[in-house]
Amino acid sequence: MRTRLATVTIACAAAAAALFGAQVGAATIAAGSTGHRGASGFDPLYTLRIGSSSDVIVVGTRSCAKEPCLEILLTTNDGKTFTKLGSPPITRASNGSIGPGSLDGLVFANAQDGYAIEQRTGLSATTLYATFDGGRTWHPEPLDPRISVEAEAATAHRFYFVLAACTRRDQPPCTWSLAVSRAGASGWTTLPFPEATQINKDGFAAVGSRLGVWGHDVWISLQWPRQVLAVSHDEGNTFTLLSDETIGSVAGCSLTAESADQIWAECPTGMQVSFARSDDGGAHFGVLRIPGAFYGTGGGDFTPVTGSVAYFYNMAKYLWRDVVNPFELYRTTDGGRSFTPVGRLPLPSGWLVFTSRDDGLAVGYPPSGPRVLMRTADGGRHWQAAAT
Repeated sequence: MRTRLATVTIACAAAAAALFGAQVGAATIAAGSTGHRGASGFDPLYTLRIGSSSDVIVVGTRSCAKEPCLEILLTTNDGKTFTKLGSPPITRASNGSIGPGSLDGLVFANAQDGYAIEQRTGLSATTLYATFDGGRTWHPEPLDPRISVEAEAATAHRFYFVLAACTRRDQPPCTWSLAVSRAGASGWTTLPFPEATQINKDGFAAVGSRLGVWGHDVWISLQWPRQVLAVSHDEGNTFTLLSDETIGSVAGCSLTAESADQIWAECPTGMQVSFARSDDGGAHFGVLRIPGAFYGTGGGDFTPVTGSVAYFYNMAKYLWRDVVNPFELYRTTDGGRSFTPVGRLPLPSGWLVFTSRDDGLAVGYPPSGPRVLMRTADGGRHWQAAAT
């Protein structure tokens, strides 16, 4: 529920082998490479940028006596070096796994303060664990067993969680609320959710999996049969509801705010995903003209960096009647009005994250062997394995 809407799938071995070992600028990752798993035992699963900072969390597993153990790494220098953080008491860390004991989400306000979300029972019920010392210690946060965490986000100083209590699992009518907490301290303030009766007496059908937050501002994408954007300028105490069919979605849009005005939206529309951007705080959105069409089940990523810069990567080879270069990486520097190819990833990849126009990380998927954590320092033209 909390993973990116544009999920990563592994391309078929034949397609991967065709590019495996291919030159990417001057960087090559040889066929059959095991990255650094053999030396360090770390198997990367996904990346998480902390707000708009240069700090990046890498979640993965490391070999243990019986089964892989969850491990969380932090880099503050664009993947040159990593620091191991303590892990919450969660037994499963497999990307995309479901069921009790799975890590279902991770959110950090800064390098010290963060929350881990554990899937407890079924597909929704969750447990929260908090750390305020960079993962050295974790403690459970009280959460009513009938409540699930539907979306979350953090600024450098506050955490926001959308909570839902439904009469039936994932089915309306639901009681929604917004929980707000200061970074570095336990304790929550539960605020009323934007008034559901203004849209649907039974509650919303879906809430975007990522809230947009910046300073005191909060944006929540809500989906009934129509798309509604709830906007707060006072840390969630009051909301204004805006309707904009430009960002229509079947499941709510995932939002990334890079300023009080500039917001990127990633909206699943069925099998495909559309992308939009606002430069007036969410009052209006314009749809981006991405290269080809983007299939959420086809693999790839859309990664905002600043209010005007974002990277787009599409693993699909055939898009409708167009033939698209697989693993091509595109960049926009004008807020999505145009995209320019900047390089090709050496492996089918996912979980791209860029902390600047030049520096980024990605998880590569070889046709055989463990995953590889890769880094670039020149905007995706060259890639190399990151030492974890």
